[in-house]
Amino acid sequence: SAAARRLSGAGLLTAGDVPLPGPDELPVYRTEDILRRSADDGAFRALLGECQRVLGHTLSSADLNTLFGIYDRLGMTAETILLLIHHCADKLRRRYGEGRLPTMRAIEKEAFYWANREILTAPQAEEYLAALARRDEEMEKVRHALSLTGRDLTPTERKYIESWLSMGYGAEALAIAYDRTVVGTGKLAWAYMDKIVKSWYEKKLFTAEQIEKGDSRASSRAKPAAESAPRRTGG
Repeated sequence: SAAARRLSGAGLLTAGDVPLPGPDELPVYRTEDILRRSADDGAFRALLGECQRVLGHTLSSADLNTLFGIYDRLGMTAETILLLIHHCADKLRRRYGEGRLPTMRAIEKEAFYWANREILTAPQAEEYLAALARRDEEMEKVRHALSLTGRDLTPTERKYIESWLSMGYGAEALAIAYDRTVVGTGKLAWAYMDKIVKSWYEKKLFTAEQIEKGDSRASSRAKPAAESAPRRTGG
């Protein structure tokens, strides 16, 4: 893979190495070796200091090993790892408020997630985080459109909404699907709404205007209304 080529080019892989080991498979380093590397490597020294500042404590030997393993093994720049750490902290802060901080285990999992998607440089990380921010903004609009405020989404609810967003549907179109779902079932039935959205996707109807013009349900509702209108008589 491209990630493996980058690691190999940086001298971090040998021929028999697995490109991206899973969590719990980072190498085990001697603490004195990490501290010596920290003294010699200004980038890692700055990374270590900022990580401890964000987490609010001195890293344990195990956490120090994890941080150094991410830096040494996954091919990320120190700046990328700093962005990742701040992202993990911000995510918890938005969800739980001040005082909730990520563990190194959570940071490690996120690091593998990024590495497997080849988010290795600061520009790549910034692009990814900007895309996440846009998605979260759209997610919030959809939550309001579906009257799902005041609580966290369940994993299943989030999965449905993320699927619809990835298909190209915004809050305005999904509000129409929601309305039709409630009219048809008396509640927010996720599977029912999913069928509506997928039917639009098959017809290549994405915007509210396209849906109102191209969906047979919309035209069938308009037709009886037109037929029931009183006819003008002469005279």
